[in-house]
Amino acid sequence: MYDRCLSRARGVALSKARGFSLPEAMAVLAIVALAAMVSVGSFRSLLAPLRRADEQLQALLIQTRARAMVTTTPHRVRAATTGALVVEHALTCGSESWANDSRLGLVLPEGVTLTEDAWEVCFDSRGMASVNLILTLHHPRDGERAIEVLRGGTLRRQG
Repeated sequence: MYDRCLSRARGVALSKARGFSLPEAMAVLAIVALAAMVSVGSFRSLLAPLRRADEQLQALLIQTRARAMVTTTPHRVRAATTGALVVEHALTCGSESWANDSRLGLVLPEGVTLTEDAWEVCFDSRGMASVNLILTLHHPRDGERAIEVLRGGTLRRQG
């Protein structure tokens, strides 16, 4: 009797009380938080194609240099188009005939292009680059990023 009077005083009948229990609410919040974390990671990569292209280009140049040193065979990277790069190998950097290295290559993310496609850089068996070269990536929304390939074979981000 006392409980019924107390519940009526609060304006809520005991039999009509509705809601979630604490464990149910915690489970729902955990699922929502997990879904948010997954979606943020996915959207972040979609929102930064220029940064992704910059990282991929640097990785390709590093891998090509390492491959040249490991195989003791010169490898070059060149632009096939403004959106795709190929890696080739030959007996010397000055060779006329090059064979495609199908294990390496890069297609830039959608919307990202190289500002120039008439270039090449060859890494010799010691990892030295044939030229100093500045590669500029362009995206209409995100602007530009540049990577410099130094004669010693290392990379430096411009700007």
